[in-house]
Amino acid sequence: MDMLKYVVKRLLMAVLILFGVSIIIYALARMMPTDFVDNQYSSALQQGTMQQEDVDRIKELYGLYTPEAFLTVQLTGEDSEFAGKEFTRDTKVSDYEDVEMGIKDRAEWYVGSYDWKDHRLYLNKDGSWVIYKVESRGAVVEEEPEEGAQKEEAEEEEDDKLITLDEVLTEVERGAYTVSEDGSLALTLNGASFTASVMYEKAGFWSKTGAVLGGYFSWLGNMIKGDLGMSFKYKKPVEDVIMQNMGISFAIAFVATILQFAIAIPLGIKAATHQYGVVDYTVTVLAMIGISLPTFFLAALFIDTGWIPNKGFNSMVGPMLTYLIPILIASTGGRMIGGDRGRVVGAIAVIGAIMSNTDITMLMAAMVMGPLAGFCVKKFDEAMDGHMPAGFEMLINNFSAGILGM
Repeated sequence: MDMLKYVVKRLLMAVLILFGVSIIIYALARMMPTDFVDNQYSSALQQGTMQQEDVDRIKELYGLYTPEAFLTVQLTGEDSEFAGKEFTRDTKVSDYEDVEMGIKDRAEWYVGSYDWKDHRLYLNKDGSWVIYKVESRGAVVEEEPEEGAQKEEAEEEEDDKLITLDEVLTEVERGAYTVSEDGSLALTLNGASFTASVMYEKAGFWSKTGAVLGGYFSWLGNMIKGDLGMSFKYKKPVEDVIMQNMGISFAIAFVATILQFAIAIPLGIKAATHQYGVVDYTVTVLAMIGISLPTFFLAALFIDTGWIPNKGFNSMVGPMLTYLIPILIASTGGRMIGGDRGRVVGAIAVIGAIMSNTDITMLMAAMVMGPLAGFCVKKFDEAMDGHMPAGFEMLINNFSAGILGM
């Protein structure tokens, strides 16, 4: 029973820690000095192929939406089925100030799309207005040609493609409008005339806080449902990118684990029950050979001039020389001084040296940084011994390892 309580307690603590780490990561993403989404769509906004409201909706989908000010249109009268409803869109404080000073035309400022629940109001430049019912299907990438030269051209320009929202718009009402001197709208619908008030409001503290919290829990809910969103880099769903790049590794690791248990356990039992026998010595020798062989031995087998040339395995030689060998050396050195945490920090620390120049194998850097990282971890653990709050050991250990490694 005590063991069950301990396991449940640790699982609950792990959930709490993961929740806390997710909040920290989300906060860091929100506090970035530049807005990644705005940078992605800046050229589309300048060319007029997208509107700022479209970009704001994409931010909202990704949980990165923060309002600056609101522009609200409220229809009056009884001629429209949306009378009394408030359609809202974001706006800039600078745009409002430009309108007030006469730098920008008010009618031009009003042009755009306004949302109310699953309906959207468009005020167009030509003086027409339309209300649509919107069915959102999430994010989508512009379609690519499927064959021929156009396909090759599309693949070369993949980075230039934009992620947009897949929406189905069903028209509900349409009419014309003009902007009155007092800033209100005079609308017509099927020969009937009515008005709409336009209100400007600067986003307050609670509006911004609500947007941030709503964005976080929206992202968290989608992640729990398995929807990780669309990758801006690869222009594919994130889960597909993970499976394409790690699916084979997971499969190989799974098969290797099954074989490991299927072969190692029976042989280990046989060797233990027949100590100093033929099986015992054979298993021991084979195990020592596997441990003693350098990591790059298999790579030497499969290069173009190796004993068993293989293009697939040959493509692994470069990454192994550049990344794997220095990381293994640094992690081994870190473990000798600082234990398992020293191994992790040593591997993190040497990555900085590797990335400074990927054209050479950083053997000397790995030999120095591994033990140095282990020494730093050892001294940190000695200083923190007895001072860690109960239940926060994992959180402190993980963050300290990352900070010391960097």
